[in-house]
Amino acid sequence: MKQLLLAVTGMSPQVITETLYALHHQHNQWPDELCLITTAKGRDRVWQGLITDGHLQALAQQLGRPCIPLTAEQIQVVPNAHGTPVDDARSLEDHEALADFITHTVRNRTADPELAIHASIAGGRKTMTFYLGYAMSLFGRPQDQLSHVLVSEAYEGRADFYYPTATPQPLAQRNGDTNPLDASLAQVTLADIPFVRQRTQINDLLQSGESEGLSYRQLTRMINLGDSPGNLRLDIDETQANIRLIDASRNSQVLQLSLGHNLLRYAFYLMIIDATREQENDLTRPTGDNQQEQQKEQALLGKQLLQRLYRLLPHPKTLRLDTLHRDSCETLATRLLEDDFYLPLLNKQLPVKTLESLQKHQGLTAGQFDNLLDRLKRQFTTRLPANLCQALIPAPIAGIGIDSSVDNSHTNSRKKHHKKAGYQLRLKPEQIHYIHQDTTS
Repeated sequence: MKQLLLAVTGMSPQVITETLYALHHQHNQWPDELCLITTAKGRDRVWQGLITDGHLQALAQQLGRPCIPLTAEQIQVVPNAHGTPVDDARSLEDHEALADFITHTVRNRTADPELAIHASIAGGRKTMTFYLGYAMSLFGRPQDQLSHVLVSEAYEGRADFYYPTATPQPLAQRNGDTNPLDASLAQVTLADIPFVRQRTQINDLLQSGESEGLSYRQLTRMINLGDSPGNLRLDIDETQANIRLIDASRNSQVLQLSLGHNLLRYAFYLMIIDATREQENDLTRPTGDNQQEQQKEQALLGKQLLQRLYRLLPHPKTLRLDTLHRDSCETLATRLLEDDFYLPLLNKQLPVKTLESLQKHQGLTAGQFDNLLDRLKRQFTTRLPANLCQALIPAPIAGIGIDSSVDNSHTNSRKKHHKKAGYQLRLKPEQIHYIHQDTTS
């Protein structure tokens, strides 16, 4: 397995040679590759010390190890918010860009299963070391390590000390030094840093380069929000067919999810959202005690789904939404499939096969119900941390529902209860808001 030494550096490139020295003497794997994250000033200092002055090659020769290639491309300078190299990370914007860059670098390098990463947090500013350590906690795998290098106090931070030499080498005496220093007498130790690997909380998409646009701040907010689901608020915008995840404790948007590419699935999710807001427990999987009962449940559920869908769609002036309750599931599906008005939406936002199945079976079958749930689950689990998905994926909520086949309009005593669990979200009604249509909620 290929070995990578990934390190953050500032104005002290010595941490690289010190780390390599300690890796060798503590019988760790010798790296095949270096990747250094630094600033523009740090890059110049690294190049001068390791390449121009030859300390990297001299160390390899002393240890009898192959010299690790170091090119300009392997010294990666953090870009600022405008994409230009950061000269010296001092502003808030620079540190935000630094966090994103380190997160993306670790995520992309850990995507290679044939690569083992040894990450060093011995150099760079404190924020750089924190971001590298936390990025390793988010994306690190069993083969990855995290370390800090410890150097004898008198030698620490000296520009003329790069590693303990094999033969005596006096160092220049500085103001305050009581005794001359000899580079060969320095003690350098590698401190392994145990870290909690949270990779199982991060789905495959967030682990890959496909999520380059997701910032460090967004990623950490999503994970934190999943740990505190009581702070989650959903803002539903039907006009744009999206759902906005809001951190209510900060009143800030964390992420926007678009579900408009499949409006039938979006309508199904809105049915579950409505059931959650209204605390209704009768949105159940259609599995009646007998075939007649099951067909009745399928027809009712299919009709409700298509009625919810029509509320999302543009419609001909001749169609009145307030009369849709008179139509059967079959009639509602047939209109969508055969009316030329809806033709531009078919197979773009309206899946023809699903509509044809609703038409054929005159309702929503248990298989279709499961398929819609599975597709919704996949949409969330490929874009969100596992803990946040728990609040957003529909699930059967244990309780007692009302049998829709019984007339309940006169008295509670005539209600017939069943033990099916209705599907809802694991959220409270007040955590869900419709915007544009329900701005007062």
